[in-house]
Amino acid sequence: MPLDNRTEMVELAAESGEFPRLRDFIERTCMCAGCDAGQIARTQLVMEELFTNTVKYGRNDSAPARIVVSIEAGDQHTLTVCYEDSAPKHDPFASTAQMENLLASLTHRRVGGLGVVIIQQLGNGVRYEWTGNKNRVIFSVATELVWR
Repeated sequence: MPLDNRTEMVELAAESGEFPRLRDFIERTCMCAGCDAGQIARTQLVMEELFTNTVKYGRNDSAPARIVVSIEAGDQHTLTVCYEDSAPKHDPFASTAQMENLLASLTHRRVGGLGVVIIQQLGNGVRYEWTGNKNRVIFSVATELVWR
């Protein structure tokens, strides 16, 4: 639902069964904002990486984390996507080990870390914040039109 005709938001539990709701929210919101199929696919892939990591690693005791995703239409045909969760503090971009791992030969690579590289390559201006005891990843997506 539009909050102010420029921002859309969805709140989810960090449970696998919630992913279709997130995917549908991203598709609907990006389409309304004028994103093409490639922009929608890139946004969904970034969100899938973030969501999957929260589901796998974001539990406090036995309770799943809460996730809030907001998409805001900005100036110059840009959407700002904010992914926020209540999981334990974790800055996925703090380590340079992911890039070092990708540069290693296949026989010396360890499993994991590719998702962080995907997020950084597909989102524009990706950044992490720890605010109000919540992890927040923010990135932008260029659009053709803003809010049809």
